[in-house]
Amino acid sequence: MQVELPLAIDRQPDYTTCGPTSLHAVYRFLGDDISLSQVIAQTPKNPGGGTLNVHLAVHALRRGYKCLNEIVEIRRARAGNRRHRVHL
Repeated sequence: MQVELPLAIDRQPDYTTCGPTSLHAVYRFLGDDISLSQVIAQTPKNPGGGTLNVHLAVHALRRGYKCLNEIVEIRRARAGNRRHRVHL
């Protein structure tokens, strides 16, 4: 089943904030009033840039949401779509 949600995603401020920018769009969709700059400031970044999905999940947990992290092993995704699920 395909589901489309009317998410409005802001332009990310730089090349390393796609995760927090996407999380902010979900918050806004759910009616959660937090600014993009707050989400970015409150989410740890990797030393080389980018954000781990677990950091995004922890941010959401701290705001009272339930999270499901799915990790796909890219090398094995084509051969059986191997996934690991972590319920937080």
